[in-house]
Amino acid sequence: PDLTKSVSVGPDGKISYPLVGRLQASGLTIEQLENEIRKRISKFVKYPQVSIMMTGYAGNKVIILGEVNTPAVYTFKGSLNLIEAIAMAGDFTGKAQQDSVIVVRGNLTEQLKAFKINMTNVIKKGTSKTDIVLQPNDVIYVPRSLIHDVDKFLANFSNIISNGRKILDLRKDIINRIIMER
Repeated sequence: PDLTKSVSVGPDGKISYPLVGRLQASGLTIEQLENEIRKRISKFVKYPQVSIMMTGYAGNKVIILGEVNTPAVYTFKGSLNLIEAIAMAGDFTGKAQQDSVIVVRGNLTEQLKAFKINMTNVIKKGTSKTDIVLQPNDVIYVPRSLIHDVDKFLANFSNIISNGRKILDLRKDIINRIIMER
């Protein structure tokens, strides 16, 4: 009973099991994993009986960051295209630069690849579920629009100019009062 456990495969593809420790599970068939556990546990238990039953599949994940309404890690089963992923994240914010969406593919052990996608064109032209299909662990980044930043700058600049004018007007009033008092 001490060795009857329900375990989950972690994001690194490994499981933790009593007397066995951490063990790579991804990439193995259920039979291969049973044999590996049996081999490792036989150092402690005579004639171990190992049976593995998969109870669920967590799915794949994508990470959606930047100017979407709900940036987060999302899990999916089957296939997922970029439009569906953006929809899962609650669509673009008003600050999103939709013509420069970046998809980063790969992990630390592979060569990273980045793709710039003009979602404005994709949305205008329409797409099928086979277009821009995401892969597990893709990172989608939606940058902030430069126009939004320029608008923010201009609003701040306008305030600075307005405040500067007020200071100059105040200075002019003070100079005029000094001249009148003389």
